[in-house]
Amino acid sequence: MKVAVRIIGLSMLLLVNYCAFSAEAPATGLTKPKTYLVRHESVSNAKGQFMLAYALDDGTTQTKKGTLVQNDDGTGFVMNQEGSYSFITPEGVSVKTSYTAYKNGFVVKGNPV
Repeated sequence: MKVAVRIIGLSMLLLVNYCAFSAEAPATGLTKPKTYLVRHESVSNAKGQFMLAYALDDGTTQTKKGTLVQNDDGTGFVMNQEGSYSFITPEGVSVKTSYTAYKNGFVVKGNPV
């Protein structure tokens, strides 16, 4: 459970920092306009399961879910995760990526991978 709480806490911290950093400067030719959080969902439980989803008004999205499972030798736990994120580049290209992370590695799918 501590791992899931830390992951969720870190995700929230990164999201808050991203939104705060994006919203500091007024829009000019050298800075990007303010970005606003338009959707946020977060659920976790005592078994180490969690789900996080958010969307920003600039088209950026992220979803992820995870489950804490016991490792093969029974001495600890591994966080299995799957998720996706998407954003639009300054050139207008839509980038969508999904991933799975588990005890045997990290697998990424999407464009422009």
